[in-house]
Amino acid sequence: MAVLQNNLILLLMAYSTNGQRPLHPDLPNPRIVVIGMSGAGKSSLANALLGCDPRGHECLFQVCPGTDSCTKETTYGMGPWLGSGQNFTVVDTPGFGDSDGEDDELIEEMMDILANVIEHADTMLLVIKGTETRFGEGLQNMLKRMTLMFGQSWWKYLVVGVSFWAYDESSIEDRICEPDYPEYCRDESWYAGEINQQLNEKFGVERNFTFVFTDSYSQTGSHLNDPFEQEHWQEETGILWDITTSRPDSFGFMTINDFMDENAKQRAEIKWLNDVITNNISAIHKHFDELEENLKSTIPSVGSIIAWLPTGPDPEQHHVDPIPIPNGWQRCDGSIVSEPLSPFYGLSTPNINGEEYFIRGGRDDKSSMTQDDLVGGHSHTVTDTGHTHTASASSHSHSIYSADWNKQAYETNDYDDYDGGCFETQASPCHHKNTGSASPSVSVSSHSTGIQVDPYDSIETRPKNMAAVYIIRIY
Repeated sequence: MAVLQNNLILLLMAYSTNGQRPLHPDLPNPRIVVIGMSGAGKSSLANALLGCDPRGHECLFQVCPGTDSCTKETTYGMGPWLGSGQNFTVVDTPGFGDSDGEDDELIEEMMDILANVIEHADTMLLVIKGTETRFGEGLQNMLKRMTLMFGQSWWKYLVVGVSFWAYDESSIEDRICEPDYPEYCRDESWYAGEINQQLNEKFGVERNFTFVFTDSYSQTGSHLNDPFEQEHWQEETGILWDITTSRPDSFGFMTINDFMDENAKQRAEIKWLNDVITNNISAIHKHFDELEENLKSTIPSVGSIIAWLPTGPDPEQHHVDPIPIPNGWQRCDGSIVSEPLSPFYGLSTPNINGEEYFIRGGRDDKSSMTQDDLVGGHSHTVTDTGHTHTASASSHSHSIYSADWNKQAYETNDYDDYDGGCFETQASPCHHKNTGSASPSVSVSSHSTGIQVDPYDSIETRPKNMAAVYIIRIY
């Protein structure tokens, strides 16, 4: 114990808050700050991490058997890890939430020591009793105040230390989870999941915190002879040591001056942001005003009529479900305007859709007037001035092969033989005889022609067109 006392230095600090960092001995790294509620076992764990019997009177940090905290000041010690390892610094903070009602004073004193003496921490070790599975109001208030004082970044350095979690053989067997009854499982994984979920839900952090089940009473009395307890003690404290020494950086505590400087910077930043926001808001308002004016110039005014395709542009297929008519518009189907905001309230919309009207321009006093089908008076005249058709051919003659004279009744000669195309019935030889020549001509006198135009077989006259639903803006 003399060797232990020579290796350990206890420094009880109770400085007034002056915003300055006082002179103090160099504290070895790494540095672990132990926090938690009264009676959670913070001081016992701090003693055990220094290799001291947590119930021994020679240990640095006072331990009380009751539920109230014996630690009323922030104290720290330095020595070898577990009594034989590398030197480190451990800080024991006051227990919050006991019956003394001194939390405000304890927090002020703790912040002073952490900022002016400890300066930084490699791990913030939150000690929670393993017998408690719910965050009480006191623990929630403590962690909220820690966040208020340290900022959100302190959660990065938080490790949860579970106390009163025995590792004797009987306790281990009691926590074995039976596959058929998972709802009754109460092992380390279950406990870590319960506490981790509450930390995330109640404090708005999204982290999977590291848990170490460090039963400090495994380092006192007959527990030292239990191999199960010693094995788990070495294993769990090894996890704590590894995560503490492997961090790339540490968490720095701020003095009052640091807070004031930071506050001044934040005030300046807030003012700058307010100015930027104010200027941006003014610019946005101006921009919106301009957009509103531009929008007004593009939105059809009340009384405007436009064509609308509520079921899509394809009349044959791919029809969509009818699109709701836009606010402020009504179909031009002769229906009554029932919107009180409309200047046309109580009037009927023009029945353009039902009558299938075309729309054309007109004077103000003629607007919305309709007209029936009409074809303007006109005539069609076709005049033929007269014409002739003439045909002519050159003169020509025809040759006939015939007998020279006729046979007389008294002649007895019989020459009825056929002679080259001429029957010699006339008792005369046959010769070719020519006819006289002639020049024919044809003439058609002029004639006037009348033309009749018949109407198309249709009930209306129209150009090519496409049907659309007309709507009128009513307000």
